[in-house]
Amino acid sequence: VTKRMYKPAFKPAVKDAADTSNFDEQFTTEKPIDSVVDSRLAETAKKSSNFDGFTFVAASALQKD
Repeated sequence: VTKRMYKPAFKPAVKDAADTSNFDEQFTTEKPIDSVVDSRLAETAKKSSNFDGFTFVAASALQKD
């Protein structure tokens, strides 16, 4: 799968990356609900240095279909 050698039985036609025509309108017409951001979590994330200098990008993210 990661080598992209697997041929899917069905590959839907899409116009572009934002095309939602293959999703049921039940889901595409729902009003989005924002999630609540806990300010303490945001402050903790700002102080965290766990990912400073992190540059990894998966090879699959760089490949074009």
